[in-house]
Formats: sequence, structure tokens, C-alpha cells
Amino acid sequence: MKIFYQNNFGQKIDFMSRQYKISSSDLLDYAWEYDSVNTTGVNGAKITKLYKEMSSHEITVSVWSYEALNRLHETAERDILAGMPGRFYINDQYLSCYIISGNKSYTEYMSGFLVTQISLVSDYPFWCREKKYQFSMNRVSEEADYPYDYPYGYRSYLEQDEVNNEHYGESPFRLCLYGPCTNPAVYIGGHLYKINADLTEGEYALIDSRLRTIKRVKKTGQEENLFSAREKSSDVFKPIAAGKNTVTWDGSFWFDLILVTERSEPVWSLS
Repeated sequence: MKIFYQNNFGQKIDFMSRQYKISSSDLLDYAWEYDSVNTTGVNGAKITKLYKEMSSHEITVSVWSYEALNRLHETAERDILAGMPGRFYINDQYLSCYIISGNKSYTEYMSGFLVTQISLVSDYPFWCREKKYQFSMNRVSEEADYPYDYPYGYRSYLEQDEVNNEHYGESPFRLCLYGPCTNPAVYIGGHLYKINADLTEGEYALIDSRLRTIKRVKKTGQEENLFSAREKSSDVFKPIAAGKNTVTWDGSFWFDLILVTERSEPVWSLS
């Protein structure tokens, strides 16, 4: 089993290593909130809405040196100063969160380790698992050679593939469309995901359904907001349905689809 925290700068705290050992935690606990109204029915009330509030968790950790304790603090604090949550991982599932406090309840000087209780807070309290699908553009076709000695040709018909969302519910996603292309469009499960923009060689556009953002990332790394370029006749942020979904596009560009499955608690496993 892997249990670790990773900040936005790639630094990790491995809670399965010799330096850090978790002795207790409420990390796997969860709760849904609800709204209700009074009714004249048998029960006298009806639930009208279920939703998640921000969540907080406590983890008690044995730390085997002052150096390791400093590293834990600095790794967590960098995310706070940057204003970007890190990720707490259990195997390949993560909770987006900040480590906001560390309470030293007692110190075992004689046994050579320190004990600290760290607090996590998350404004998106779901355990996420990501699966990436890659789709390539058509290569040489004898029927439709591209003019001007372009290194490969295009086919005149639509490409078709499939993604299988194995989750029990809809999944948010990130769709990354690579240039060069014009007005790239992808149908997933019969639903249209399209932006009306030109992408040059080395650029890509990223649609994030959870954040409801669309941005162009240029060769230089500079970002440009493309929200207004979304195809307004179809919801480009619509989550991907559970089960098998046919993927169709014109084959003239590359793209990646990252499905994100979300659970209130991580999948239980012995490994």
C-alpha cells in the first residue's frame, strides 16, 4: 500500500517510510449533508437536497527526526503559501487538500521519535482516481493524400473508438486537444464537446469539466482563457456517463481524455 502527501512542487511525504508512521486517523470517514422540508406525509419531512460540505480530518503521525518533522512542515506550507491544494494519496486515489496545522501532543525523547497530529482540510471532499485515454490522428491514407508534401495524409471519414467508464456514476473529465487543428470537436457517448478556435503546432486547449474552465496553453506556457470559444449549442462540461461510451472525431488532431472517478471514501484494498 502507498500512502503519501504530494505538494504542487512534486515534493512527497511518504507515510509508509521509516521516517513517518500513521498511528491513528479519521481520514476514511465521510458524511453527506442534506436539506429537508416539512410535509404532511407519513414521516412529516422530505429530503430535498444532498450535498458535501468542506471536510476536515485528523491524522496522528510518529516522526523519527527533527529533520523529517521540518520536511513535513515545509512540504505542506509551500502549498498554503502558493494557494494551491496538495494531494493526499492512498494508492492511486487522492484527496485534494491542505495540511493546515500540526499539534505536537507529546514528544518521546527517549524512544527517538516525535508525535504530531496534523489536520487536513478539503473544499472538494472526494477521493479521486484518474484514467487517461489517448487518441491519435489518422496517418497515411492512399485515398486522401494531403497536398503540399505534408508528411502524412488524412482520411475522409470519421474515426471511432470507445472509452469504458467503470465507475457507478457520471465522471468529470479533462479533455486536452492538441494543435494544429481548427474548431476541434469530439463526440463522446453521442454528446458534442467542441471549441471554436484555431490551435497552432505546439499549442493545446484544455477543457476541465469540474472547474468549468477552457484554456489555451501556448508553446511558451502562457495561458489564454477560451471559455467564450466553447460551442454553446452543447454543454462542453457535461460529465461522462457510466459504462461504455463511443468516441468519434474527424481524425485530424490528437487528444487525451482523463476520466476522474470520485468516491466519498477510497476503494478498500489489502494491497
